[in-house]
Amino acid sequence: MFSLVKNVDAIVMHYAYRYKPELTSSLPRKIIPVQGYTPEQVFVALSQLANRIDQLADDYGIDLVERVTREKAQAIPAEVFLLAGSCLDTIAATLSVMEPENSFGDFYSNRTYQRPKTPSDVYAMVDLIDRKLIVLLSE
Repeated sequence: MFSLVKNVDAIVMHYAYRYKPELTSSLPRKIIPVQGYTPEQVFVALSQLANRIDQLADDYGIDLVERVTREKAQAIPAEVFLLAGSCLDTIAATLSVMEPENSFGDFYSNRTYQRPKTPSDVYAMVDLIDRKLIVLLSE
């Protein structure tokens, strides 16, 4: 799951450098570490991130992020994974319309990490991406 959100971050940075280079130096770069977060909290944060991605997608006539419905009161990791994948798909589709000559398959890489990632790690990365999009979409 962390790989998915890391890929979303990579594509957001591609967008920033390509389309908003004047803002790249002001983008947040540091993850704010958190502890004890649950899949539900990550799901809520991803839902907020999906709203921001929707803003960009809508500008280019791309279908909005496909939302995932929780089966129970609290999201489970699989639901978080699906929502993260939907976020990546939508932002990749948006960039592919903006740059039809480019392939965005490289943004679907599966990375491995030395230490296992927790929901808190995923939440912190989602938060960083959200803070970047706030800056990039504020114009």
